Amino acid sequence: VLLEKFTGVRCTNCPTADEAIAAQMAAYGDRLVAISIHDSGAFTRPFDGNPDFRTDDGNTLSVFYGVAAGGSYPTSIINRSLVGSTPELIDPTQGANISAKVDAILAQTPKVAIEVASSTSNGTTKITTNIEFLQDVDNELTLTLLIIEDNITATQMMPDGTKDNNYVHGHVLRDVITDVWGTVIDSDR
Repeated sequence: VLLEKFTGVRCTNCPTADEAIAAQMAAYGDRLVAISIHDSGAFTRPFDGNPDFRTDDGNTLSVFYGVAAGGSYPTSIINRSLVGSTPELIDPTQGANISAKVDAILAQTPKVAIEVASSTSNGTTKITTNIEFLQDVDNELTLTLLIIEDNITATQMMPDGTKDNNYVHGHVLRDVITDVWGTVIDSDR
């Protein structure tokens, strides 16, 4: 299950979401993958001397899902779910919001198995994906490969309004290797 969290270093509610997501990741293990996405909103502007977590791809996702227009952080989407044609955004500060969605998705029978492996040599990273169709799939599928980085120490606004200059940021989106919407998978093979 993929949880994409739209967040910012100037967002005072985002550390609460980080705690809730970390608890859910501990409970679900490798069945839940989280990504922290920083768009170009006011809450994402880095503090002086700190790394800039904003990405063009993060901004594209934020605009598409309506997060940028609403300016409400933190906001999450799980498995890029839609209700009709509207993105199903949830408040990630509550673990119950996350677990209800994750449990429902994990209760479904998987249609596709994906194996991803990577290796780095002489500054070049090679990523290999193996996809196995476990059931017939009628709709078009895409594969999106992202690079995320963990354990980045940088300033974060805290719920009490103070700055934590040694906050450890996790699962930060650094780049989308494929097109932001993915590469089409040929399901006829």
